[in-house]
Amino acid sequence: MLLVYALPLSLFTSTAVLPLDILLDYWPLVVVLLGATLGPYLVALLCARWLFRRPLAESVLQALGFATPSVISGLPILTSLVGDKASIVVLVGALISNIVTVPLTLVLLVLAREREPGATVGQAAIGALKHAFSQPIVWAPLLAIVVVLSGIHLPEQIVASSRLLGNTISGVALFACGVILQAQRPGFNKAAVVTTIARLLVIPGATLAMLVAIGAPHTLVIETVPALGLPAGTILVLFAMRYNAGERENAAVLLYSSLFCIPTLSLFVWIIGALSGS
Repeated sequence: MLLVYALPLSLFTSTAVLPLDILLDYWPLVVVLLGATLGPYLVALLCARWLFRRPLAESVLQALGFATPSVISGLPILTSLVGDKASIVVLVGALISNIVTVPLTLVLLVLAREREPGATVGQAAIGALKHAFSQPIVWAPLLAIVVVLSGIHLPEQIVASSRLLGNTISGVALFACGVILQAQRPGFNKAAVVTTIARLLVIPGATLAMLVAIGAPHTLVIETVPALGLPAGTILVLFAMRYNAGERENAAVLLYSSLFCIPTLSLFVWIIGALSGS
C-alpha cells in the first residue's frame, strides 16, 4: 500500500501542483540539499561496498539511511524555524529523495537481488532499470515533473482525490514501522550507530561548516541544516523488509535516529542562532 499507492500518489500530487517559479526562485536551496544528499550517499555506498566489503544490498541501504533525511516528518519543526517556507524546504527535499536517491537505491537493490544467473553486468543493469522505472514510486514524481514543466493544470477533482489517498501515508507508515520494530526488536548494532551519527551529526555539521565558510545567507543556513539533521525515513525499513537486506540494522537506524534527533537538532539550532547573533 505504501510503496505502490500512497507514497506515489502523495509525491505526484505535491509535485504536480508546484509552480515552476518556486523551484527557480529557490535554486540555492535545491543545489545545497542535492549536494548534501547525493554526495554523502555515493561516499557511503563506495565505502560500505569497497572498503568494508559489505553485500551490495546492505551497502545501498546503509547509504540511503546515511544520506537521506525524512524531511516530510520534520515539517512541524521546520515550520517553527522558517515559517511558511518550511513547506518549500520539505517539498524540495522530498523531490530530491524521490527523484534521485530512491530510484537509484531501487535500481541497485534489484541489481543485487534479482540478477539472473549467467547475465552480464550490462544485462543485469538494464533489467534493474526496467524494473525500477516500472514502479510507481519512481515514475509518479517524474510524471509530475513533466506536468509542471509543460504547464498543465490538473483538474481540482483529480488533485483532491489524489491528495486524500496520498495523505494516508503518514499514519500507515508509522503503524507499519511500529509493527516492524516490534518484530525485529532492534538492539545494539555498530553499523546502525555509525549510520545514525552520520545522519544526525556529520552531514548537517559538514553542511553548516561549508555554508559558513562560503558566507551563505542566514536564511539558507536555517532552511537547510535542520532539514539535513532529521532522522532516517520509514522507506529505509520498508525497502529492507521488501528486499530482505539488513532488516534489524535498518530498524535500529530508524529507532536510534528518531530518538536522538531531538538533542542533535536542538544543538544545531543553538549553533545557528549563536552564529547569527540571535
